[in-house]
Amino acid sequence: MDREEFETYLNANSRVVAIFRSQALAYQHSKNRQRPASKRWSETAVANAVDKMVSQFIDNVYDKLAQS
Repeated sequence: MDREEFETYLNANSRVVAIFRSQALAYQHSKNRQRPASKRWSETAVANAVDKMVSQFIDNVYDKLAQS
């Protein structure tokens, strides 16, 4: 099973990615509120940061399962 199949499997059979995405979004919004007003990220930048976190999470889980 390659990484894309693994991601599809996780999305179809588990809520872990959705839960992680929700928590990552809350984390990024919290972090963004702490920035000075002139340095705050747009919603697009926040969404991109969340997508990157989710991708790293899936890569990490996939790599750990591949090693075992």
